[in-house]
Amino acid sequence: MKKRKLWWLLALLACLAGFAWPAQPTQAAAGARFTISPVLTKNQVGMNNGYFNVLLQPNATETLAVNVTN
Repeated sequence: MKKRKLWWLLALLACLAGFAWPAQPTQAAAGARFTISPVLTKNQVGMNNGYFNVLLQPNATETLAVNVTN
């Protein structure tokens, strides 16, 4: 019983140490040098929203393409 309490205490301390550890700040690069846009197909549902939303029959497949502009 004492070993079980000790393991729970160690697990709790490890979790608390993870929250107390300072996080390393990250930052995305400024300004992408390319854009990507979908090439819409006849099975597209809705307007051009900038993403694919296709309606297919069960077990049907369709190849999707994108335009990459530099």
